[in-house]
Amino acid sequence: MKRMSLRITVAIAALLLFAPTMLAQVPPTPRPDFRISFDRQMNKVVPGGSAIYHVFLTPLDGFTGTVMLDCDMFAPYERYSISPSKVTLGGLLPIPIVTITITTHPRSPGGMTHFMFTARAVGPTPHSRESHSAGLSLMVMSK
Repeated sequence: MKRMSLRITVAIAALLLFAPTMLAQVPPTPRPDFRISFDRQMNKVVPGGSAIYHVFLTPLDGFTGTVMLDCDMFAPYERYSISPSKVTLGGLLPIPIVTITITTHPRSPGGMTHFMFTARAVGPTPHSRESHSAGLSLMVMSK
């Protein structure tokens, strides 16, 4: 009987000693988020022309909610449009494709232009603080 009691005591001691370590090794539950990706990072265009970029927004780890899209331009000779500028992600919805169109001025000087694309979750959902940005480039070729 002493041997069995000793084994049980050793087993309980080992469990108490190693249980916190075993629990600490359990990976945390991933936080719902979304990913942005592009069909290209750079485009080429002549002055007065337009370049198109496609943006893909993919929900990750159960993300659901509305995402607003915006773009910061760093050059005075280009204009942009985003369509649609607001999308809903999650559930059984298809992955939306957003189109960014950059139009250059006919007198635009040649060279590389950079702009920042931002996708930001909005609304009352718990994921409404997620935001992702990525830089895109446009090479304006001289005529």
